[in-house]
Amino acid sequence: MGWNKIIESITPLKIPAEIVISMALLVALFLSFAPENILVQLKLIDFIQENQFAISMYMLIAIAYWIVIISSLFFKCIKQKINIRNHMKVQIKLLKNLKPNVKKVILRLYKNDGTGFLDIQNPTTGYLTACDMIAKATPVGRINSFGYFLQPWVVEFLDNEQNYNKFVEEVEENEI
Repeated sequence: MGWNKIIESITPLKIPAEIVISMALLVALFLSFAPENILVQLKLIDFIQENQFAISMYMLIAIAYWIVIISSLFFKCIKQKINIRNHMKVQIKLLKNLKPNVKKVILRLYKNDGTGFLDIQNPTTGYLTACDMIAKATPVGRINSFGYFLQPWVVEFLDNEQNYNKFVEEVEENEI
């Protein structure tokens, strides 16, 4: 049976490439590194001697494929972590540069265990929702008032005493 016949018999099964390549790698590793007495019992010595070049090529291609797949997953993971870190820096910068009246809303929610009711028609509520600093919790309450909660990263930021004190100072300066 030629290689073309094997490939033609596998193609209609629509087996994912990762599985086919993994199986080819496992078979090539077995044929290359199995003890000779096992290969003699399985009567594979002649097959290996005739096709050693092809077996070696399949093994090298499969190893290269998995190196590429693993390294691409690794770099995607690193890129995602960098993007999250950069996004958080932008979010914190936005939070620090809010106008005092908007900071007052954040502080009111923070003092109320991170939750509270806000008017859905208020532009401040829309702005804070768009900036991902608050999120709608529940539609319970009056028709134009919804429950909102602070995002966990905002609570974490304000849990730092220095950040909280700066927030309070800026709100109090505006009220005077």
